[in-house]
Amino acid sequence: MQPLQTPSAPWLRGWTPLQLALLGASAAALMAMVVARVGPDPAMLLLAASAPLIAAIDLRWRIVPNRLVLPLIGALLVAVAASAVLEAQPLRIVGALLGAAAMSAVYLAPAVLTRRAMGMGDVKLALAIGAVLGASGWQTWLLGVLAGFIAGAAFGLALLLARRATLRSRMPYAPAMLVGALLVLLA
Repeated sequence: MQPLQTPSAPWLRGWTPLQLALLGASAAALMAMVVARVGPDPAMLLLAASAPLIAAIDLRWRIVPNRLVLPLIGALLVAVAASAVLEAQPLRIVGALLGAAAMSAVYLAPAVLTRRAMGMGDVKLALAIGAVLGASGWQTWLLGVLAGFIAGAAFGLALLLARRATLRSRMPYAPAMLVGALLVLLA
């Protein structure tokens, strides 16, 4: 099969129909797990739906595209706000805003101090993930942030042991952030 060619964004080029089907199936499976575990929470569903594509792009091209992450941040904040209003829990909005700001600050420090540790795409993704984690409570936020770092360390160690990377290699971090957050949100 020929890869699909999409000229509008370089990170959308080269996906085969099978790869796209697997991404769609992964998103559907994650969304089904969210509904089964916590119900139809719009913010968690948006995060679950976008996680496979963002992770795959970062694994393949080492980039977290603004075209995906910036609209996701806005959509997640709107989804959290709508849920908070409908459920009469206005503090969820405050939790989402504080969680987004705090998680992005945690990721901003390594991005600014060392260019190789984190990219600014990871910082923007942290805003999105932090909003969902923060809306779920501070314990969930803390566990989600820690789980992301643990997943990143495990992934990095596995690459080092398999001799697929060195200590100087630039590794994609978005998949670890997403895995850590989704594991905690679904636990």
